[in-house]
Amino acid sequence: MDRPKRILCSATFSRGYEVEWWEWLYDEETKRYINTHDGSVHQSQALLSLVYLKQAEGWQLCRAVV
Repeated sequence: MDRPKRILCSATFSRGYEVEWWEWLYDEETKRYINTHDGSVHQSQALLSLVYLKQAEGWQLCRAVV
């Protein structure tokens, strides 16, 4: 059985009563993450930078599924 070429990954951030849901598809061929909302393509380092940026803005990472 073939493994899927793209794997769904997500992260949930909260700040007070606000909640943001981020979702990407990991492409095993290119080793990059594709944002499902705008189609932008990122490497794993960019996702770590996003977490640090959100935390600096007062957001808390509630859940990450990879």
